Amino acid sequence: MRSIYYFIQLKGYQGSYTTVKRYARLIRESCKHKATIRIETTPGLSAQVDWKENL
Repeated sequence: MRSIYYFIQLKGYQGSYTTVKRYARLIRESCKHKATIRIETTPGLSAQVDWKENL
């Protein structure tokens, strides 16, 4: 977290470290993944595909 704080200070940020921590916590909480919902059907009725966008 301190490295982010130092980086944005170099870009001209003049706020406190506590403010950066508080903001980062809010962002982290809003980015949490939701639970996966499984669809159970008879064989051949539907298909599901998983993929990863960032390698």
